[in-house]
Amino acid sequence: MNTMLHYFHELREARIATGRRRIYNWISASVFLGVLIALAVSGTHIALIFAFICFDLIVDTAIVYSWVRRDALDA
Repeated sequence: MNTMLHYFHELREARIATGRRRIYNWISASVFLGVLIALAVSGTHIALIFAFICFDLIVDTAIVYSWVRRDALDA
């Protein structure tokens, strides 16, 4: 359990390590919510909404992992 908490802590630290990363997080969240609301309001099929959520999570996770690796190499 302690290892998992350490892992989540590292991911959180990577997200907020620099000003540009914090800006990316705010813009990413805003775009995600905007597109999600637009899809829901337009009556898009739930499968497409689910696909968009999965795509966003995969892309965001890949970006954060690249930050974690870069931070580890810089340390």
